[in-house]
Amino acid sequence: MERPVTNRSARGKFVGWGELKKSEGEAVAEKLLRICHAIQPGLDYVRMGKLRAVTGEGELVALGRKTDPLGLAVVRTAPRFVCEKFMDAFVEAMGARTVSEAEFVGMIRTLNGLASKWSKRTLVLPVSSSDWERIQILLEHGFRLRRSLLRMMYRERAVSRRTVNTSFWAM
Repeated sequence: MERPVTNRSARGKFVGWGELKKSEGEAVAEKLLRICHAIQPGLDYVRMGKLRAVTGEGELVALGRKTDPLGLAVVRTAPRFVCEKFMDAFVEAMGARTVSEAEFVGMIRTLNGLASKWSKRTLVLPVSSSDWERIQILLEHGFRLRRSLLRMMYRERAVSRRTVNTSFWAM
């Protein structure tokens, strides 16, 4: 799903991976990894997010205070291929521990502000079609369907609706 980026500053608390000192980064990474494991045991968006930040392809963002992050987002901000135009802030993965609708909307607003800071035109957020509640929230806040993909889904256990897991890979 996508929506145009509005020209606003990032609201809410967040910290980008590049802003952290090495010792802080290790502590924050451990907290973000716990969020990933709460969503699905063994899930690790942190490693890929660090890679995006280090290579300059994007950013790993801890949403909330760095001492107590609410969630994380891995956002691609650079093209995959040379000479490709890339005007999206593409949220490759976003995870959060138990959040209310207001907290989820706050996370989206923070990402919108960051996308504006990065001079992006659109904020793109992949969401599973099985997460109807999350889709409704996004539609109410100006998102529209950009495209759909059919992917296989792992369903050994029921998906927890208390956590947020929007990911390009987990759709």
